Amino acid sequence: MLTHRRRSDAGFTLVELLVVIAIIGTLVGLLLPAVQVARESARRSSCTNKLKQMALAVHSHEVARRIFPPLSDNPLLSNMTQFNGQVGGWGYRVGFIPPLFPFMDEQALYDNVVNYMKDGKAPWETGDGFWASPKTTTSNNKQPGSLCCPSDSRAVRGAGIGQNLGVTSYRCNRGDIWMGDGTWEWRGPFGMGNRGKCNVARIPDGSSKTVMLSEATIGSGDRSPKSGLSTAGGISSTASPSVCLGRLGAGGLVGNVKTIADAGKDASLGFRWCDSRHGYIAFYTVLPPNSPSCSNGDAENVAVVSPNSYHNDGANVAMCDASVRYVSNSIDAGDPTRSMPGNQYTGPSLWGVWGALGTTSGGEQSVPLD
Repeated sequence: MLTHRRRSDAGFTLVELLVVIAIIGTLVGLLLPAVQVARESARRSSCTNKLKQMALAVHSHEVARRIFPPLSDNPLLSNMTQFNGQVGGWGYRVGFIPPLFPFMDEQALYDNVVNYMKDGKAPWETGDGFWASPKTTTSNNKQPGSLCCPSDSRAVRGAGIGQNLGVTSYRCNRGDIWMGDGTWEWRGPFGMGNRGKCNVARIPDGSSKTVMLSEATIGSGDRSPKSGLSTAGGISSTASPSVCLGRLGAGGLVGNVKTIADAGKDASLGFRWCDSRHGYIAFYTVLPPNSPSCSNGDAENVAVVSPNSYHNDGANVAMCDASVRYVSNSIDAGDPTRSMPGNQYTGPSLWGVWGALGTTSGGEQSVPLD
């Protein structure tokens, strides 16, 4: 008589369990990059929208004031403020961002800036500066979310070096001439005071072919070309872009880099949304996006500031018609070994398509980004 063994079906064998675990691991490995890409796509879309809203605010300011807000020396602020009994006060140091607040649903923050300036307070004398410390009870007591690109964690949480600084991910185009602060010449749409008046009608190169704003990452004092500021020597108003490019080595920026500890200053890229100093709120169309940024000292001196981002291979820019484009790191930027001809030069830009996109009246026939 034949007997039959009954097969046990009490559970998985070890081999079957290992196969299931391997399959799950493979699926996770395939899905995780896709999730990360989707999240970055959402962050980039949000960043693009915020840049678009700021560009529209510039246009709203133009409708109300007939000009784009100046980079600095804004007559509206300089003439209403006093310090030590003298008209003018520290209004000259206010940059282009606060005048945009009424058009960005930040009227209360703008009113605080104005009231602070009317009090004639100097931030480096009172220790209560509106452009330096949002932890105070004055005008910069919060970080406007409209100034923060979600792809930059330092922008979202504030710089976090030494102080909780009021930072900005979005900066204005000064043109294709890097220079020291206080220099009046300008070739981009954001100049200084009455001499820097610009609006759409004063852009003969075409508003759709001229860059208005760009995103840029917040400085950290590290050696990353995205967030570090090289302070090695050789940077001047007549240096060639190759001098700054030479500050980038295999391990990142070489030589000295700017940190908040230097001379007790909180002087690094994007650190003060209200301050007009170039390293904080401006950039130049000289070196392509995600190139190094360099200075002869800190962000308040002569600085070669490049736009950059944590997106892939480029950065968002807003044109003067308020459209937003994506500029690749590989955009033509001319010959970097040519020397800057000084603060006063006219005619076509020396820095290729990228330089041409940065000028309002260079007369170039620049190649459209799309």
